[in-house]
Amino acid sequence: MSSSSWAVELTGERFDIDDLRRLLRLPFDPWIEDIAAGAEPKPHIRHSGWDQLASASDVVADAQRIVSHINGAARLLHSDYRPVGVSNVVRLHADGRRDFIMPPITGHFSVTLGRVRCRVDGAVGESGFVNEDKPSILQNWLEISERNDLVSNLFIHLDRMSNWFDVYKSIEILERISGDKRRVKKLAALDGREWDRVRQTANSFRHAPGKCAAPENPPSLEESIAFVRACAQLVLNESQ
Repeated sequence: MSSSSWAVELTGERFDIDDLRRLLRLPFDPWIEDIAAGAEPKPHIRHSGWDQLASASDVVADAQRIVSHINGAARLLHSDYRPVGVSNVVRLHADGRRDFIMPPITGHFSVTLGRVRCRVDGAVGESGFVNEDKPSILQNWLEISERNDLVSNLFIHLDRMSNWFDVYKSIEILERISGDKRRVKKLAALDGREWDRVRQTANSFRHAPGKCAAPENPPSLEESIAFVRACAQLVLNESQ
């Protein structure tokens, strides 16, 4: 351990944080660790790259960036995923001392009842879980985003994708990741005609009325978001 390291508290629903805890594990970056802060331990995100940072503000800025990527990527694994946020910072000293810092930031927090999500330990598949000696699919995607600006931008748009602009930007980025829009439509599990229909719809609705024509039977925003998320998984898995 260096002279000090950092951890940033996660805020959000326990339901989602518990799944992230299973996907973000040591010895791979980033990971979630429960750290005592008051009456009971609270979930904190950690990253080995923060060991070289000197200020809490720098740690928070990078934590917000990473959490935005996590939120965008996690939506590909669970359609009912709710975004998490960041809160207090902990500086961990080599001698065991801990400094708790409260930066002026706002985290995401929401309460929703009745969600049920299947969890399968140790299985490789849609759940994203893998054997403990390998990074999870989420950690793989986050590692790619650290060295690929297109993937980084994709996760940002997936994180906030609740409108036609971000649907269209995600489509454009997926085409660039694949090489061009003809190549992305050739992925075996991707419906090329549906890709064109969603793309045309998003391009129409993101502009002022009358500028770009929508298809005769345009998909809804919810259908388009679900389709783009499914396509993002295919493209990301193909690009690894």
